Amino acid sequence: MLAWALVVLPRTAQSLTAPKFSTVVGAPGAPYTALARLLDLGLTTALVGWCLLAVVLRLRSLPRERHATLLLLLLPWAYLVVRDLYLGVLPGRETLIYPLVVVGLWSLRPRLEDLRSLGGLVAVTALIAVGLGVLAPEAGIDRLASGEAAAADKAIFSSGILVGPFTSGNNLGQVLVLGLPWLGMVRGRALRAAGVAVVLLALAWSASRSSLAGAGAVAALAMALAVLPRWCRPVAAGVALAVAATIVAALPLVVRDDTSFTNRGLIWRGSLDAWRGAQWTGLGSRWYSDVAGTTSSIAGSAFHGHNQVVQVLVTGGLVGLSLAALMGGVLLVRAARWTGRGRTVPALHLIALAVSSALEVSFGLVDRTFLLATALVPVVVVALAGQATSDDSDAAPTSTPRTLAGLAPRFAPAAATTARAPGPAATKSTSSAAPARARPRDDPGSGQATSTAS
Repeated sequence: MLAWALVVLPRTAQSLTAPKFSTVVGAPGAPYTALARLLDLGLTTALVGWCLLAVVLRLRSLPRERHATLLLLLLPWAYLVVRDLYLGVLPGRETLIYPLVVVGLWSLRPRLEDLRSLGGLVAVTALIAVGLGVLAPEAGIDRLASGEAAAADKAIFSSGILVGPFTSGNNLGQVLVLGLPWLGMVRGRALRAAGVAVVLLALAWSASRSSLAGAGAVAALAMALAVLPRWCRPVAAGVALAVAATIVAALPLVVRDDTSFTNRGLIWRGSLDAWRGAQWTGLGSRWYSDVAGTTSSIAGSAFHGHNQVVQVLVTGGLVGLSLAALMGGVLLVRAARWTGRGRTVPALHLIALAVSSALEVSFGLVDRTFLLATALVPVVVVALAGQATSDDSDAAPTSTPRTLAGLAPRFAPAAATTARAPGPAATKSTSSAAPARARPRDDPGSGQATSTAS
């Protein structure tokens, strides 16, 4: 909830209280208004405080598992920060959010069910975007400073490209497509259908082609997993994710025309030419923002690599790409295992992430804060979450209410982990509120607090 609020609320306030129009790459955008700045500062402080509090209050009962996974999640970030420090770039606020969220969620032993609210929040984001497009088109539709619709030749609807509270249709599309699979965990068929409908409407209006392709990949994989025998679903999910990742990596290498994919061919060629000057270590996370202020041939088109592999390779080199590949391998294995247990949402989320990353950068280590709620938080939970019951389905209700009131028991570990009275009476007293349920060793906690960070 905090991560979603940090992404959406300040941007919505900014859209409603300041002029909004497209600018060329490298040109400064409009500064946050007083209201947007206040919301941004307050919500950032709340998120950072929540992460620190989660760790501090559980210092005596931190998880004894998933240490290797935690390390693999942190290593790509740590390398990029060290590389930036060597170049004289100090870490900023966005840089520090990544490790705080990762470690904070790890300390709480998250469960997949803790992301049940994410689908609803994504539907609310789509409603806000559509509402801005209809009621305040000057804030919700992409326009030039002259007032004309931007990129009119790309728009699907005659009204223009929907940006909602964000600054481009591609950004809105990324947020929505990454949250689309989590609508499958929303309780109630009617609510799920309504949420999917409004998200698909906003996606089409955003004209984000990579995000629309991601939505198509989600639908195709979901249908395939639904008809395949259960025993082969994990293999199918793993193969689909591996193929998608391979396409993302190969696309910039096989495209030869600079005008391909709306001049992305030019961006990829210029980026890879620059990378060859620092193949192993990369050029640092600030390279794209620095080159945007120069007379480089790609300065007018690139504010990032427009491909996840190109972005990682240029900023972190082969070392950074290797660390990112290890992290991706862990996520692939975890998603396949979840699929084998009847939970397809992790695989659907990762296929959306992979396909949308072919033409955009859908995951960031030191930037891309607008994807905090729909990219970073789900990835961390998928990687670290304990297993659910063997026959749990994506939309099945849990045996314990997942409410914000669950914060209190999660921050009082002594009652659940240290107080063990001998004899059967103690066991009965702890399970009087609900039937006892066997829990695998990699799921020792209840994970009720994690939903606050979604």
